Amino acid sequence: MRFLPMYNIHKFFARKPHNVVGAYIEHYSREGQIVLDPFCGSGVTISESLKAGRKAIGIDLDPMATFITRMTSKPLNTQKFLDAYRQIEKTLMDKIEALYLTQCRSCKQTIPAIVFIWDNGKLVEVGYECANCSTGRVRKPISQFDINHLAKIEKLKVPSHPTNKLYYETGLPFKEKQKYESVEDLFTKRNLIALAWLLEEIKKIDDSDIQDFMKFAFTSISQRGSH
Repeated sequence: MRFLPMYNIHKFFARKPHNVVGAYIEHYSREGQIVLDPFCGSGVTISESLKAGRKAIGIDLDPMATFITRMTSKPLNTQKFLDAYRQIEKTLMDKIEALYLTQCRSCKQTIPAIVFIWDNGKLVEVGYECANCSTGRVRKPISQFDINHLAKIEKLKVPSHPTNKLYYETGLPFKEKQKYESVEDLFTKRNLIALAWLLEEIKKIDDSDIQDFMKFAFTSISQRGSH
């Protein structure tokens, strides 16, 4: 099933096919009527109801579900969003890039890395592309530079971030907890720092709607920085 772009913005489990939901709404309700979804999940029913000219009420115990529903259904001022993004980029680009440096093996220039490869909790390889000496994209074993740089990062203090344990209040672990004990364990130190910096800047945005949309984008991509 291929979802519409609006439903691909943010991941959510068990999302229902929008075309099937839309067909049910068209068949069982009339324009202007109220559609109630007491377990709205990611909000496909809500969005499809609004698109079909119905009014919609969505309810869910999961605050992330109602947040995704609200943001998916809400209009966005793209210019304001882009302006906020550019401000964050201006503030953080160099600072975050400095966390992900390596050294070109050919010309010895310090450059941004493209990817770091970990194996069983140990950094083993780094991928990069050097414009200085026209070295194409390569992956190399870590160097002493990489080891020293990582050691410096490990000494940095992580800004405020979630430290929730991956257990229920009863003490039982989450079904998919696997080997990690808390949210912060899901990320490397440098990724956790970079994400914390990003969230700090997002929270400084004065426009509450744009801040929410930025958080929507942030929560959508943050899992890509996990192990």
